[in-house]
Amino acid sequence: MMAIALMLSGCNVIQPIDELMKPPKLTDEQAEIYSALEQAAGSRNIAFKYPQSGEYRSAFTFANIDSDAESEAVVFYEDTVTKSTTRMCVLDKQDGQWQAAANTAGAGTEVEFIDFNKTDTGGASNLIVGWNIPNRTGGILSVYSFNGGRIDETYSDSYSEFTMFDINSDNKQELIILSSNSVQRKTDIKIVATSRNNMELAAQTEIDRNIVEFVSIKKGLLGDNTPAVFVDGYTDDGSLTTEVFTYHNNKLSVVTQQYFINADRDSKILCDDINGDGKIEIPVTSILPGYGNVQEGEVLYLTEYKSFDGSGFNTVLTAVINENDGYLVKMPQRWVGKVTVVNHMETGEWRFYKFNRSLEDQSVELLRIRKYSKNDYQDKFEQENYITIGTKGTTEYKAYIIEQKNEPLAISQKELEAMFQII
Repeated sequence: MMAIALMLSGCNVIQPIDELMKPPKLTDEQAEIYSALEQAAGSRNIAFKYPQSGEYRSAFTFANIDSDAESEAVVFYEDTVTKSTTRMCVLDKQDGQWQAAANTAGAGTEVEFIDFNKTDTGGASNLIVGWNIPNRTGGILSVYSFNGGRIDETYSDSYSEFTMFDINSDNKQELIILSSNSVQRKTDIKIVATSRNNMELAAQTEIDRNIVEFVSIKKGLLGDNTPAVFVDGYTDDGSLTTEVFTYHNNKLSVVTQQYFINADRDSKILCDDINGDGKIEIPVTSILPGYGNVQEGEVLYLTEYKSFDGSGFNTVLTAVINENDGYLVKMPQRWVGKVTVVNHMETGEWRFYKFNRSLEDQSVELLRIRKYSKNDYQDKFEQENYITIGTKGTTEYKAYIIEQKNEPLAISQKELEAMFQII
């Protein structure tokens, strides 16, 4: 499941714990909805359930989920006395007053996310809810329709990852679901599409069984502008890999298998639009010169970002990536295979050398790069000969270009500025 980051703001005054536990003050409209919710629940002992991820995080979510011109309110709650299952209530405004129109039990105890998908009818939308169940891997994805004061579950499936995307260019958002089966030890990618105002399974195919943990699911374009879904995950040997899927004529195709690209890598780098061209590229790694016999964990890699052009995968960018310090250095073609990098552990500085048989030969040094915090009094070093090549917040990236006369591999400051990129 997607990780949730909780951001805590600093505070100069320590408040009593009972003050911190109080719910936020409701607006007049929310108070009216809350009163209608109490009547529908038949209890005053109700507590809101908040979606944990996604765009909609409020206890009250407003959207037009039927075919009228007004928005409905969707609220999740539980009875704090009975501790029964989480319920979902849809409230509608009638004659200027909020009233509960439909109330149903949820498929889980916690709400992971809520989203909406346009139907073929008017301005109506399907309601999509991701439910979590304690001590269970993955969740339940439910799709609901609301019409005539009735809410119906029109599709339900287990899921571990989810996104929405017009993957077949039909001007409709399809649901893309990763659904795992622990008994069969496999995961399918499924396309759920709108059909006669309902959501129905349109296609599915199995994902590489070597993938045991999913890290991300991205929607985007291939190099030839074909819409695609990019799935990053860890394999059983601990390496990261990417599978790419396209959908056409009700069929899912695995592009990475069709064109025999090996996207397995020991780094933790995910597929991304690395060069800002609006297309998603896949990172493919190889060991830098001199690291063939180095202990795992200390190896540095050359990364080639591959883009699909309709007939195969081509390299659009070659770089070394410092994941810890958050930057990459694009490698000029004349450097590939001839320049290596050594990480100086005590400072975190990366030093670039002309490779000559082994890492111990550091006779021709070309470049040094290190991250520097302006706020850390302990992070001080002799900055003579260093220039600032990038800034992010209070962090500066410093570089020292070593002058090497008559050396074809030497670079200028202008070259370095084009090579360096904060990630």
